[in-house]
Amino acid sequence: MASILIIDDERDFTRALSNLLAETYRVLTAHTGGEGLGILEKETVDLVLLDLRLPDMSGMKTLEKIKSTEKNIPVIMLTGYGEVKSAVEAMKKGASHYLTKPVNEDELAVLMEKALESGKV
Repeated sequence: MASILIIDDERDFTRALSNLLAETYRVLTAHTGGEGLGILEKETVDLVLLDLRLPDMSGMKTLEKIKSTEKNIPVIMLTGYGEVKSAVEAMKKGASHYLTKPVNEDELAVLMEKALESGKV
């Protein structure tokens, strides 16, 4: 069973997404970039769902730190603020995909499967 780490400070969103994914994946959650990075140091994670806006550091900074140590982990960026500039920047920094909230469940499922497949070595 693949492990998914959700890093998002919106607790209701995180809980709803966790409940949605829990039947198919092992789900870990963090509410700050620092907390998420700490989990990545201790746990095997196959995919990260990362919010762009976090209270302690930006999602972009968190993405940079993830990719500096865990280059093969696919990261899907999530945001309530759909900006083309941010999407382009995220992709340049190694994000697999970029989705705006509210997330379409079917689209997320397809992107997660693609990202997990591409992350397999």
